[in-house]
Amino acid sequence: MTDVVLTVAGSARLRRTAERAHLVAVAAVDGPERDEVVARATELSARLQEALRGVHDAEAGPVRSWSAQGMQVGSHRPWDQNGQQLPLVHTASLEVRAEFDDPEALARFADEFSAVDGVQIAGISWRLTEATERETLRAARGEAVRDALERAADFAAALGLGAPEPVSLADPGLLDAGRPDGGAPAPKMEMMAQRSASFDSGPGLQFTPGEIEVAAGVEARFSARGSSRPSR
Repeated sequence: MTDVVLTVAGSARLRRTAERAHLVAVAAVDGPERDEVVARATELSARLQEALRGVHDAEAGPVRSWSAQGMQVGSHRPWDQNGQQLPLVHTASLEVRAEFDDPEALARFADEFSAVDGVQIAGISWRLTEATERETLRAARGEAVRDALERAADFAAALGLGAPEPVSLADPGLLDAGRPDGGAPAPKMEMMAQRSASFDSGPGLQFTPGEIEVAAGVEARFSARGSSRPSR
């Protein structure tokens, strides 16, 4: 019996608890006097940087790394509800970024500075360490290959064929990359984080690390042969 070619796709999704939180804090001030605006923004940025510097330890945390961006200064003339142009308003802002490995330290920092006039906690995103990301992606790829093999075995069984034998294996979109249409576009690896923040009955913020979902996919081609039948 002629071999039957089975072309399948396999996929897998694994979840891991986030290990790092990346925080963005912005010191932003506006007002009629440029020098005062710049001085106040500089003061706020210095407070943010001092607080981060005091808990920064690249090996032990709770702040593994941090950085401060240059000051952005501008001005504009707003309009009132009657269409009249108002006096010039000056603005100054500085952005500070930090990587935390401790949710409690993150909550203390965010709670303290979210109450400071002129400081905004602009965002918090959860991530995995590079080592965990590599390990999880490797495991997801293995699961995707096993999923592809299982699909091929199901197809072979439905056709009454023998066990499928692997012929080729590729990342999504590469198996038929030589076709005139270039094959299907390769999907990107998905990495999504869920962030949760809650208030308890007492003062302060609480942050719970979200889950990171790592997805992997493969395309595979197998061959399978039916049992030979004796001729009559």
